[in-house]
Amino acid sequence: QDDDLFKAVKEGFAKEDEIRSNGLRIAGAKYFTLAASPEELHFKCGAKGMFCAKTKQTIILALYPDTVQPGNASKALGSVTDYLKSLGF
Repeated sequence: QDDDLFKAVKEGFAKEDEIRSNGLRIAGAKYFTLAASPEELHFKCGAKGMFCAKTKQTIILALYPDTVQPGNASKALGSVTDYLKSLGF
């Protein structure tokens, strides 16, 4: 299941139009795509969601529960992404 999620996210970066149209399923729940770019994806399912970021060598998935504000999750992911980029990842 985790491999399928990672594969779907990886393909989403390459096929932005497709991921925008279809969203993806995580643990059986449908997540809708709110934003898709070559470096970031944002999905939402009710009050929970997932941000994904891509660097030269990594893809980071950040799932957040309904108790976390999306802006806080985005900021945390941005910090990790910036740090990894600064190290050349």
